[in-house]
Amino acid sequence: MSTKVSTIGVHCPAIRHHPVALDAFIDSRRVADGERISADVCIIGAGAAGITIARELIGLNASVVLLESGGIEFDARAQELGRAEIDGRRIDDDLSGRMRRFGGATHLWGGHCVPLQAGDFEKREGIPYSGWPFDYESIVPYYRRAHRLLRIGEFDYDAQRIARALGLALFPFDPTVACSTVSRYHAMRFGPEFAQVLNDAPNLRVMLYANVTSIHLRPASSAVDHVLVHTLAGNSLRVAARTFVLAAGGIDNARILLASNRDRPRGLGNQNDLVGRFFQGHIWYRASRIVPAANHRFLRAYVDRFPYEESAVVGFHVALPERLCIARGLPMYRTEFAAGSFLIDAGNQVQRAFAGKERLDARSIGMLAAHPLATANRLLCRAEPTSDYYHLDNYPEHLPNPDSRILLSERRDELGQPRSKIRWRISAQDKRGLIEAQHILAGEVGHSGYGRMRIEIPEHEEHLLEGAHSGYHHIGTTRMHDDTRQGVVDRNARVHDVANLYVAGSSVFPTGGWPNPTLTIVALSMRLADHLKNLL
Repeated sequence: MSTKVSTIGVHCPAIRHHPVALDAFIDSRRVADGERISADVCIIGAGAAGITIARELIGLNASVVLLESGGIEFDARAQELGRAEIDGRRIDDDLSGRMRRFGGATHLWGGHCVPLQAGDFEKREGIPYSGWPFDYESIVPYYRRAHRLLRIGEFDYDAQRIARALGLALFPFDPTVACSTVSRYHAMRFGPEFAQVLNDAPNLRVMLYANVTSIHLRPASSAVDHVLVHTLAGNSLRVAARTFVLAAGGIDNARILLASNRDRPRGLGNQNDLVGRFFQGHIWYRASRIVPAANHRFLRAYVDRFPYEESAVVGFHVALPERLCIARGLPMYRTEFAAGSFLIDAGNQVQRAFAGKERLDARSIGMLAAHPLATANRLLCRAEPTSDYYHLDNYPEHLPNPDSRILLSERRDELGQPRSKIRWRISAQDKRGLIEAQHILAGEVGHSGYGRMRIEIPEHEEHLLEGAHSGYHHIGTTRMHDDTRQGVVDRNARVHDVANLYVAGSSVFPTGGWPNPTLTIVALSMRLADHLKNLL
């Protein structure tokens, strides 16, 4: 197999003005119009998934081209191409936490790493569309490899053991009812982290400002022949390959497949109208608060971060045990704590009242008057009042729902391509699950003697869980299932009705559990890379 991606580097200026010498990176805007580029593997998207796969393929006797729609630095014009139409319920915003830039959304990432639970991979009673085509043990070796790549220490998520090592006390919960969890944090920016190694790889080329507008099949074939690339400079090119990997994120993976409708009118992989459906996030919803008793010693573990192994820090959260959720048919549930102060709340309420945004509450005046010194210090910005309660920032699983989906909008971007239309939906089952989880947790807070918990979830709303957002996690739009009637890709992430097209990223997750998705994205990308190595 050839290790030469293309001869275009000879006459195409390289990227300049970067702290490392990215002399092999190619600016697609300067490629001759109509150029045809060939490689063994074409990866579409240079975020966590695409860069991980490209890195795994370095050194093979196979040529690889990695296409990125943005540049090395942020480019507002490129970013605007990702703007979506919101259909009905608001999600996060109409750019939804995406980044058209080499490194993708890792430029926005908080570094939160935690694996899915074993129960997330099971078919669960009462949870429609649950179950993965392989079990938890199958992905554990890739989680270990992902830990090494992300430099977050050992694959160890025993919250009690790690807390003891750090000298921390955790809630004395009955572990069959509620439990503490631990997450690792290391906000690795994949662009700066891996740019040089990708640049220096002899079998790999990175093409920037390369917007894949459609994927085209070979004549009378179920295999992809090439992808069509357009740039904002007005030129276009074709990239042909033996194997293609779509790694453009949970929203754009679906959009590109749906827009590739020349050869198949409903889009690629969409013979059963599944592309774009089951759009999930994690239902971030601040609701309820815990008012502790006099002893605050347990809370430090849940509101601070602690250095622990390699580059990582750890933080602790509260969840319901997976076996309890499975037994009761509930969505998986986790919550994070955020410190709050009744005095600050009172001051904010008075400010809003004086601004004419709401009526003045006499209880707020009373709170400020009862604490004159603390109020004066707050007004003079000398000190924050002591926290006296804790918000619950809930991150439960968003259940797979075929009505929650990505569609093609009638609106067009600057390249003339249809924008994404985001139809994000939360179901009554999602809301019931969150309410039941809160009641279970409230009971355990009381039984533990720690304090009391006040549940604050409105009964009647125009939109269920009004004010919730997805946590910028885009899951499930090209879901994995061995049955073509229930999934877009198979257990190896290959699009069911296309011989040489694979999908990478959280769009292939059948369910999302409560863990943040990036660690699993990296692990699955390594798994896919191993599969591709066997084919090359």
